[in-house]
Amino acid sequence: MINEHWLIPLTPQAQSFGIVLAGCEYRLTLRWFDVPEAGWHIDIQEPEAAAPILLGMHLAAGCDLLKPYAYQEYNGGLWLSSELAAGPDELGEKVRLLFGLGDINEELYAPVMAALAKARAARDAELAEAYKARSAEGVRNAEDYNTRLREEQERRDAAMIAACCELRLILADLAGVTCIQ
Repeated sequence: MINEHWLIPLTPQAQSFGIVLAGCEYRLTLRWFDVPEAGWHIDIQEPEAAAPILLGMHLAAGCDLLKPYAYQEYNGGLWLSSELAAGPDELGEKVRLLFGLGDINEELYAPVMAALAKARAARDAELAEAYKARSAEGVRNAEDYNTRLREEQERRDAAMIAACCELRLILADLAGVTCIQ
């Protein structure tokens, strides 16, 4: 069961700061890499000497980022607050980084992940239908079509994120956990 979790204060820019997590001091460094499939990465270091503990870990959505490193005994887990990865201007604002005691992902967020997977499948089906309809209309300008499709995807993604946040609060309330928004 989850006892507590904390929001790690971030801004959508490269940063380095000291923090205490589960009674241990760390230095966190976050960087954005603007290349395909890269995104945000985090380094975890000892606070004083900046001795590396974990370097270059990609901030992947939908999982406990520290689970593969359980042998290092972090006494908790690290999660993004969204099923979707953070863009260059979203970390700390639309997508937050959480540290928690217990297994947030499996105990609380599993229903959220399942709901998101279902919503993604529905979104993909709608986009396929929209593509067929636009093809039938004879859309001639591919750039305009791609822009409209991208805007439609962003609108649906924003709606999914909002629904996920509402569902997370409901699930947290049912589990008796205080959520930090």
